[in-house]
Amino acid sequence: MNSRGRCLPSREELLERARSLGLPYAEEVADFCLAVIRAFEPWCIIIHGSVARGDYVLGRSDVDVLVISDHFEGMDVRDRVSELLPYGAGRAVFFEALGFTREEALRMLEDLSLLMLDVLYHGKVIYDRGFYGQLRAKFEELVAERGLVKIRKGWVATR
Repeated sequence: MNSRGRCLPSREELLERARSLGLPYAEEVADFCLAVIRAFEPWCIIIHGSVARGDYVLGRSDVDVLVISDHFEGMDVRDRVSELLPYGAGRAVFFEALGFTREEALRMLEDLSLLMLDVLYHGKVIYDRGFYGQLRAKFEELVAERGLVKIRKGWVATR
């Protein structure tokens, strides 16, 4: 449990989740996520990029992570990266983590941010406290409303 009485996942639960998603570096992912969960009490953590798509190069690709947490409210983007960076330090793989609030994530999606569209299209949810469903529902709504189609290097709105 954390300071607010929330039950935290165990390392074993996160490791099992990473393995069930077919993620490489499962142990590193589990350890990184557990440390981030303890520090930032995120709403969700999504692995995206080449590791989520399955076109990574073992030993060369980094692990792209999106952390959605209220902790980032009012913080500059560079400060968020700086705060997340130490949780990946000293690991066998580099973690490139970005942090956003729930409101920012929804706004980015509404603005058709390529990052957010790709995260929701390819991403693998490693941890969720109930926000991912809202984000996913908004994504599906936008895909239907605007006729969004994934192309090789982005997205096209057909409506």
